[in-house]
Amino acid sequence: MVIVPSRFFDDDIYLTVHSLPSLPLKKVEQTPLLYGTGEQERGSDGRLRIHADLVASSWFLLTRYEELMARSTSFDEHGRFIGKSSFAYKAGILDTPLIDRYGVLLRSWLRSCTEEAVSEPKPSYAAVNLTTDLDAPFFCRSIRSLVREILRATPLRKGSGYPLIALRSILGNAQNDPYFTFPILRDLRFQLQQFLSGECTVRQWLFIRSCLPHTKDCLYDRPQYSLHEGDLQYVLDYCRNQDIRIGLHVSYSAAGNATLLTRELSELQKEVSYPIQDIRYHYLRLPSRFSSEMTQAFAESGITDEWSPAYADVAGFRLGTSRPVRLMDPNDGMLHSLTLHPLTVMDCTMSDPAYMHLREEEALGYIERLAHSVRTHHGELNLLIHNHTLASPPALARMPNNYHRRLLRSLPRTLTGTSD
Repeated sequence: MVIVPSRFFDDDIYLTVHSLPSLPLKKVEQTPLLYGTGEQERGSDGRLRIHADLVASSWFLLTRYEELMARSTSFDEHGRFIGKSSFAYKAGILDTPLIDRYGVLLRSWLRSCTEEAVSEPKPSYAAVNLTTDLDAPFFCRSIRSLVREILRATPLRKGSGYPLIALRSILGNAQNDPYFTFPILRDLRFQLQQFLSGECTVRQWLFIRSCLPHTKDCLYDRPQYSLHEGDLQYVLDYCRNQDIRIGLHVSYSAAGNATLLTRELSELQKEVSYPIQDIRYHYLRLPSRFSSEMTQAFAESGITDEWSPAYADVAGFRLGTSRPVRLMDPNDGMLHSLTLHPLTVMDCTMSDPAYMHLREEEALGYIERLAHSVRTHHGELNLLIHNHTLASPPALARMPNNYHRRLLRSLPRTLTGTSD
């Protein structure tokens, strides 16, 4: 079998506009192809020749190649590459783990060319990870927050405050705060583990910001909270007791600064008393390209895994796969030690009017399709569910179209394909 290459990697093509794929896409055996014609032929020697450059197609997706040459208009105000500007979205393939599909094709071709057994992986999840970013740990645990709710309850603020709920929260324990919804996710974890019957491990994660002084003046690093205060210590103790893994939620301010990132990591490690190896960027501000200083900082500080790969504005397979992959630099082809975990879906991506703005039943259907693809290809299902989106009443989350607490009740059967 011979895979006929395209000119993608040629010196006079690579990293120029001529290297970008074009629409409409060709297909090979009904699978979209970024490079090549998809034609197949057998030579006089009997070998199968396939004009489908799966290597170039995979490289384009895995390395986020297009982001290197994208115009500034393809990035939002937070410096994030806009999903709806991506080639995969425009081509209608963002909801398809295309590289996983290529694996199916390769194994099929190998079976046609050899007598050796080349089997398909059994449809199953390799892992399920329920993750939470601790953007707003509590609804009201201070006098300042209580005053905020009292003022919001006035006619001038259209009665949008909840002073009585705030008062009950401030007079009670941290676990009585409406944003303390970690037990709901713990119960979901147990339900999924039961429904999956040992198919894979279901883990729960909490990504926490360190909120060091360099973040105080940044609007997007609010609300501020201290790892040293009693309520946060209660959250950390809860994580220890419930086997919830902790990662660093890299602040907005430190996204491109290796020195600040390592300071935040060190501060969090002091509080949890064990090495932190996993990170996720606040606002999903995954850099289009990591600097050499940043990759060196990852290696020296023991960071091994990153959990941001998704578009904020539209859910799908940003890396073209449902499986964890090593970081690759499209400039020099270097393979780094950092493992990227594709984020399957984030809660507010589904509901936010600025993003997909799906109704509850539409969101559930979309999640079901993505999860089915992940399970079909033995991928990793990674969900991001913010603790405050599960607050009751839903309006406490201060986000429109908040149906996530209701949607969560349907997830065990939706994710496992179990009928009522």
